[in-house]
Amino acid sequence: MNYFKYYYQSLSPGEKKIYEALEKGLVSRADSIRVMGRGIQVKKILPMVYLDNPQFFYVDNTQLSLADGGLFCIVHPCYYKTEAQCRSIEAYLQKIAGRFIDEIRKKRLNNQMTVKYVHDFIIRNTSYAKENQASGDASGDVSTIVGVFCNQRAVCLGIALAAKWLLDLAGIPSGVMEGCVSEGMEKENNHAWNIVSINDLWYHMDTTMDMGASISKRQISYDFFLRSDAVFRRLALYVPPGEMADIEKYSYFASSHTVLRDKTQIESYIKNCIRNKRRRIYFELGAGCEAVSREQIGKYLSSVYIGSYRIRMNVKLNIYDIFLQ
Repeated sequence: MNYFKYYYQSLSPGEKKIYEALEKGLVSRADSIRVMGRGIQVKKILPMVYLDNPQFFYVDNTQLSLADGGLFCIVHPCYYKTEAQCRSIEAYLQKIAGRFIDEIRKKRLNNQMTVKYVHDFIIRNTSYAKENQASGDASGDVSTIVGVFCNQRAVCLGIALAAKWLLDLAGIPSGVMEGCVSEGMEKENNHAWNIVSINDLWYHMDTTMDMGASISKRQISYDFFLRSDAVFRRLALYVPPGEMADIEKYSYFASSHTVLRDKTQIESYIKNCIRNKRRRIYFELGAGCEAVSREQIGKYLSSVYIGSYRIRMNVKLNIYDIFLQ
């Protein structure tokens, strides 16, 4: 079931009718869909239908044939999967859905734990399709749930759609967001991620970014897991769908109390991790620690640990991920 229709409930009554006609036609895989509305409206709303419905994996949203009759349009969607392929994939996805529901029930996961399970499952079982990003070709399976669940290879859109598909199964409201990620002063890349509702507050979850930051399938990163809007705006440019949480409550660092706010806390936390023989030291520097440098963190660590280590630093979010050798 889709728990977040009409693209963040942002459509007018007339636009909702266009949305419903397109959705109905795509469900039945109709070769032509008659829609009461102008072509410009249909072109705007069709991508929204696709983002709200990850199960439409068989639609090539980059290809569209449309005849605009003024008051109505005839839409000819592009289906890049045969009927037989769709049946086979849907049967396989049904098995995955059943196993997923059984697992979260067996583990008795609450909503926050279920979101983490989804995040971790996708990272452990998916590789980012770097060659598609490099070539600029993100069409086909890599941008759908098929890329994640059948091929274990996808780009950010496929990853975000896969997360939404699983969260829909669990009954957790979520959506797919699109925007730009800034890489320096001159370069911006189109990007997709999720927003997720926990206890009626909306948070960002960027599984793709955490996949790239994870050192291995076992050492998963949570830099972008259930982050507030205030934090996420350091990463991406986007138009928010509505009111988003500005307070950190369910992020990894807030939940594990590893937002360190002064030099004394940093030194104490590093010492405790060494004393408890932890091989990974993972924390975020909060307000008041902006001036703390990588070199200073290295000095704190070297004062209590004899051995080699590796530091991954998320500069934008002031996160340190230290792996002891």
